[in-house]
Amino acid sequence: MGGHELRIPLEVVCLTNHTQLDICDLGQSFGINGLQLAMVSPSVWNSILSLSETSFNQLRPHDPSRGTFVRLRSDVPADITQIALLSVLDRVRDWISNISATWASQAPCDQKLLSAVSSHAVGRDLNSAIYWLFVRFDLGVALATDIDMRVPLPPAFPYLAEVDMVADPFEMVFYYAYRPLWLAARAIQFTHNEEVSQDRPPLHVWMELVEELEQWYRERPQEFLPMLELDMDHQLAGPERSLPVVLFANGAGLFGNQLYHTAMLILLHNRPRTARIGDFHSAAMSPLWHAQRICSIALHNDRRECWDPCLLASFLMAARRMTHESQQRAVIQGFERIRTVTGWDTGGCLHTLKTEWCLLDEP
Repeated sequence: MGGHELRIPLEVVCLTNHTQLDICDLGQSFGINGLQLAMVSPSVWNSILSLSETSFNQLRPHDPSRGTFVRLRSDVPADITQIALLSVLDRVRDWISNISATWASQAPCDQKLLSAVSSHAVGRDLNSAIYWLFVRFDLGVALATDIDMRVPLPPAFPYLAEVDMVADPFEMVFYYAYRPLWLAARAIQFTHNEEVSQDRPPLHVWMELVEELEQWYRERPQEFLPMLELDMDHQLAGPERSLPVVLFANGAGLFGNQLYHTAMLILLHNRPRTARIGDFHSAAMSPLWHAQRICSIALHNDRRECWDPCLLASFLMAARRMTHESQQRAVIQGFERIRTVTGWDTGGCLHTLKTEWCLLDEP
């Protein structure tokens, strides 16, 4: 940088903090630590500028006030943090540029890099944030294309420390937001696991995952409970009000609950025939109950910073199970609103749904 002071444009700071990178991360690892790294790494600087410009252009494609960002000569990444950060930022930029193409391409992953960052699953630093962002993107691809997870997952959900979560908001949000993310990824792995182990047969694994999900659901703190939850009576409200209303006051609660329902929906559609479900409350054992709640949560998510690739893929997966015309209209309007709120091109999602619903002739 030649001894000159490098100033980060305000547009870069705002767009980096609101591109869903730091969702559920109270430490703002990308918005703070990522930008600090960009101050000393031209490669990271240029990557963040490219991502910010892509995001800016999607939201304001014809804004003449957009400034020109100064790019620096690239350097050679010196450590795993820079390499991993550059890789995940490139993936974010590709995804928001063309969602359908990114899902369909299923580009090969750098397994050595993923194995290296997976050792940072526990922590409060940028490496940990990078790892969980890889998991979020990989889960989105798996949900949208029905393939297995490619990012290595810890065998058990990692705990930061044995502390009082009430006294440590970071720990509480990390645990209750990312535990359903890990469980949803494990549910994907379960559906694609072709190896049968005598020590851990499929029935045992399935029951273990469902019990852990139900434990999470029972023990959610106040911050992860809906501020409003209404089950519509079809006979009283009519078919136009067939979807429930589930509202959350914060992004972490929305994120964790939608992924809880996503994991349960996956597992219930792959339930072993001998699984005993009498120990669980009946609603939780209904795939439709979970699918409708995923759709409701997504339809009421109107904040850009609360959207994530895995949430969009989750919504698409659940929306496919909506069979009533009124539900399908609500879903179509929901995807169009997501495009307005986030700038993401959801046209491929709508085309997929209309094809499956035989609505291609609809406007």
